[in-house]
Amino acid sequence: MFNFGPPLWSPVTHVCNTGPAWAASTLPASGKWVIGGFGQNGVAFAMGFDPSSALLPKLAAYSTDYGQTWSAATPPVWPNHGGGVATVTTHSSAFDGRGNAVAGTTNTAVDGAVTYDGGQNWAATVLAPAFSNTFCWFNGTNRFFSAETGQAAVQATASGNGWSQVGTLPTTPSTGSVVGACNGNGVHIIAGSNQSTYRSVDDGVTWSAGGNLPGTYVASDIAYGLGQWVIVDGSNILQSNTHLIVSTDDGVTWSAVTVPAPAPSLSAWRSITSGQGLIVVCSTSNVSGQNSVIFTNDGVNWQSSPNQLPLVTGGGQCLWVLYSDGLGHFIGIPITSGVNQIAAYGTC
Repeated sequence: MFNFGPPLWSPVTHVCNTGPAWAASTLPASGKWVIGGFGQNGVAFAMGFDPSSALLPKLAAYSTDYGQTWSAATPPVWPNHGGGVATVTTHSSAFDGRGNAVAGTTNTAVDGAVTYDGGQNWAATVLAPAFSNTFCWFNGTNRFFSAETGQAAVQATASGNGWSQVGTLPTTPSTGSVVGACNGNGVHIIAGSNQSTYRSVDDGVTWSAGGNLPGTYVASDIAYGLGQWVIVDGSNILQSNTHLIVSTDDGVTWSAVTVPAPAPSLSAWRSITSGQGLIVVCSTSNVSGQNSVIFTNDGVNWQSSPNQLPLVTGGGQCLWVLYSDGLGHFIGIPITSGVNQIAAYGTC
């Protein structure tokens, strides 16, 4: 996921033959970490909450060395709401490459968060109208965007504050839930849970229905890279899936491509990101906590990577949500059924 459009810099074309090499890093506190982001010059952030408290105090962390080490950050304070960032399963944050970032939430009582110093300090930001289940992305040049489940409006801001409507999604077909959105090749694409996609070629001003996903596939995450759009199939998140959905005409049509199955079988491909000439997909874990990783460096041939994400112990499933800075550095934030203090950083 990413995925949030072309970076402000020009990525160097590079072929990585085994996918990113991953290592574990330590977040500053134990909790349910659920969202992250990756900017320029090594800046990254993570957010979450502590489920042991009735008020769910929020957790935030930042890194200045590509996710190798993390420090505690100041989380946002949302008026009239004591809760933390609700669990997300796909990307809902965006960096602009200059240290500014926004993060959406899945909580109906809050809107979003904004930082101007690379994630060290966060403040509440009010999306208009009040959104829930919000997904945010960046257009690669000068504006953040957001779209939300149940709302036809698409919002934008240049600063992370002062959001206003810039466009309206078609009412047919229905989005269901917004499960992903990003920018690439001058096109914005929003993926819905009802097999629907939406496209804008004028920076979010006008939107039209894109191609529906084929068969029974539904989206769980989306990324742009290597001249194509790739959607991860979320039709069965507890069972092995061997297909991704690809568009090579900027979302006009979509087709399924066969990829290696995740191992073990009690897992499914779920999260995706792109950068440095790679598209990388990881799976949910099985009960032992191990995740699978596949990648492509040519947009055609998908390979199983020998480089696995760190093992997250404690039982239950784990979903690593992946982020890229576009220049060969990656981070992973694990969403788990229990608390954890582990993150991952990758290089290629």
